[in-house]
Parts: sequence; C-alpha cells; structure tokens
Amino acid sequence: MTTLRGFKRSFAILLAGTSAAFGAAALAQDQQNVYFVRGSGALPCAEVIATVEGNGPGLVALVAWADGALSTVNRMRPDTFDILPFTEPPGLVTQLAVNVCRQRPQMTFDMALVEVFAALESIRIVEQADPVRMVAGRAEVRLRAETLRRVQERLIALGHLQGSADGAYGPATGAALRKFQGTAKLPASGLPDVETVLRLLLGE
Repeated sequence: MTTLRGFKRSFAILLAGTSAAFGAAALAQDQQNVYFVRGSGALPCAEVIATVEGNGPGLVALVAWADGALSTVNRMRPDTFDILPFTEPPGLVTQLAVNVCRQRPQMTFDMALVEVFAALESIRIVEQADPVRMVAGRAEVRLRAETLRRVQERLIALGHLQGSADGAYGPATGAALRKFQGTAKLPASGLPDVETVLRLLLGE
C-alpha cells in the first residue's frame, strides 16, 4: 500500500503524551488489567515498522486489524460516530499508529493504536454526516462539516479567518488555511488535509 510508505511526516509529536486510560475504559480486561490480544495487534512495534517499510506481506493484515479496532472503538465509545475525523486516505489509522511505534518501539501495535485513539478522542465525530467535498486545483479533500467547523474555529482563534465557523468551505476558509500552512511550513494547498487538521486541532 503506497500511501503508508509515502507518508513522510510524523504525527507522533502531536500524539505524544496521551494516556492509555482511554484504552482501559474501552477494552475488556481481567482483574489485573490484562487482556489477551489476538492477531496483528500483538506484534512488537519494531516488527510492525519493518513490515511497513518493506511493504511486506503482513501489511494488509495490519491495516485490516487496525480498521477492525477502529470500528470496535466506534461501536463501544459513547457519543461517537467515528473516532477518526477523516474519511481518507485508506489506512490512515495504521499510519498514525506506526508513527507512535517509531517513538515508542517497546510497545505492541495494539497499544500504539490505543495511543492514537486517545489522542483523537477530543476531535472525534459525534454524529453521522456526509463529508464535505473541497477542491483546489487538482487536489481534493473530503471532511465532515463537524471537523471543518472546528478547523474554522481554530483559524478564527489564530487570527487567520474572520467571521463565524459555518462548516462550509469557501475562498475565505481556503485563504485562511494557506496562511496557517505557510506559518506551519506545510504545503500551502488551502485545503484541510490530514496534517493541517491535526496541526490545527491537536497542536499547541
């Protein structure tokens, strides 16, 4: 899966310092707070990284296991439609977990995913809604209005956008995003891509 190998920037800094308490609340455990992990989730992070970097045969299984864990969290977490505020690219939750693995190689893949889900909890999608399609040149991003409103609120707080957050994408929002992307040394597409959204909503 080329998107995993081409994912050059690390979001691990944005996801650092999260608590595993979210995972403890969401997973069934015994009296010693231990639970049995089956399949790819039990793999050491070092093995996961090697699989991803080598585009090995276990990559499909990693992505499938992560997506299954994501679906389980969505089902079990109260007031949640989707813990992941993005509809694309495919395998994104695996990419984020791999970034955590790079920072914490002693972890298992399962615990790296727990870290990701904990970090994303505050920007999860609460209610079902169709994604908003945004286009700039040949680039396209799809994001739900709930997340786009949060992006706009942050841009307003930073002084890049005037007016109110309406969850609709237009020239003013595009210009504000380009301003932020310029200051953050990101590609100035004017679109709320994954890294831009995470920098805005989970950054300092």
